[in-house]
Amino acid sequence: MAVLVGGWGLLSHFRHQNEDYLSYVFNKEAKTETDDTILTNGSIVVNLNELIIPKTKRYTSADFNGKAVSKANFKLPMSLYQVYMYVAFNYDNFNYNVFKIDRYSAGCKTLFPVFALTGIRFFVPALTNFPVHNYNTNFTTNPGIYNAYYDFGVLGVVLFMLFVGFLANTVSIKQGTESSIAGIIYNALMKYTLLFFFFTSFFSNATMGFYVILIALIHAAVSHSIEIKK
Repeated sequence: MAVLVGGWGLLSHFRHQNEDYLSYVFNKEAKTETDDTILTNGSIVVNLNELIIPKTKRYTSADFNGKAVSKANFKLPMSLYQVYMYVAFNYDNFNYNVFKIDRYSAGCKTLFPVFALTGIRFFVPALTNFPVHNYNTNFTTNPGIYNAYYDFGVLGVVLFMLFVGFLANTVSIKQGTESSIAGIIYNALMKYTLLFFFFTSFFSNATMGFYVILIALIHAAVSHSIEIKK
């Protein structure tokens, strides 16, 4: 705990997150944004509205006023609420998106790793270039369910969490029955993604997809000669 608290304090110091900065961020209002609906890439013109699913009800940022989790009335020094701010603004960003997103992306958000690894996003940028809505521009994280909600709303969240549970269970069983290096690493990656799931979704991260593919290739090449015994 001493190392964690000391490390956190040093990190905050080097990032210049003093009490004045924290107070400014904490009381900052949401910024006004404009939505880009048409994106171009050379001769390819894609209307984003033709690719995404409209919501049943259109919200505006005015609907969000007064609903921010972070706007509590605190009496203690702001530096003591730094960790709370990361959590609260994480919630606020997601809540803000519920009101700002007027169309679902029909799976394009979650499929970003596929578009990135295959290079499709360079030819059809509208598939991955979506308006970014953050309640506070200094805290830009969103919960792991953000991409799933952006794809299909509440239904997307339910289906995505079913997938995450199935995948975690499969990896756990495989690691328990097959003590290979790859099985242990896959299990570690799954725990890593779930550990930080509150702040981001590595399931929609192209880098994580690259790691999984790389591990699979290495495992296929060396599995006949390297194995960990219980």
